[in-house]
Amino acid sequence: MVTPEGRVYSGGAASSQYGDVPTTALFELEDGTARLNLPQPPTCSICVGEKGWRDVKDLQVNEDKIEGRIRYGLFSGTKFMIDRRTGIMTGDNGFTGMCRAQDLAERKF
Repeated sequence: MVTPEGRVYSGGAASSQYGDVPTTALFELEDGTARLNLPQPPTCSICVGEKGWRDVKDLQVNEDKIEGRIRYGLFSGTKFMIDRRTGIMTGDNGFTGMCRAQDLAERKF
């Protein structure tokens, strides 16, 4: 496929029920930097690289939302957005979930 700018793109695609797969994403925001452990879609044909924590790029934080992007490998990644009013997190890769702020001063165990 050639874009109007003359760039050539190729790749694969896969469909999945990623939104229906129970999973957990972890997000940390501290001192203007963030990292995200967002699971890869289970059927992603171009998601390469190790699973785990990813540094958030293009981080934007305001009163209403947190936005950024992470990379899984050379050609794969996703943008995400956390609505700070509703707690809903969405990713361009099909991930949707509910976020809860953690009070780190309170011990869970």
